[in-house]
Amino acid sequence: MTPPRRKLPFDSIQDWSFIIMIILFGLSFLDHRFGILGLVCLAVPIILSLLGYGRAHCTHLCPRGSFFSKVVRFISLKKKLPKFFRDEDLRFGLIVFFLVCIAGNVLRFFPDWVRMANGMFQIMVASLFIGIVFGVLFHPRSWCVVCPVGALTGEIQKVQIANQKKRQQHKDNQSAH
Repeated sequence: MTPPRRKLPFDSIQDWSFIIMIILFGLSFLDHRFGILGLVCLAVPIILSLLGYGRAHCTHLCPRGSFFSKVVRFISLKKKLPKFFRDEDLRFGLIVFFLVCIAGNVLRFFPDWVRMANGMFQIMVASLFIGIVFGVLFHPRSWCVVCPVGALTGEIQKVQIANQKKRQQHKDNQSAH
């Protein structure tokens, strides 16, 4: 059961947001300094989740998910996804792996933002390549099942819901006394 979340104050751009990704990758390919925008791509879904929108980014905004839906679907074999893709440990491991890669990139190259941008570009290319392979071999949005950003925003949402339940129970307990 999907927990309730706030409704985004704007319409979905999922039908065309893949164009944003293509532009970002094109700019970053021409000049790796644009790769620093990858940090914005990571920050937006996390900020939205912290604001109570849950995984709305995944279903309404994500340029990568849009790319898989609109482009990769034409070459996808549409095979059943292996069960291990849904494993919590796999998702948690990918969250840790990507956070370590990003943090390592920032710490290693700080304050040389050009090298940081190049590192972000490499992370973005690697994860896109993996996502395309998954999308071709299985369903177009197979990457979305294990996406570290989606998994992280989902974990934020779980914590928010648990905290909301605790506050409600505390409130109920106080009103009972």
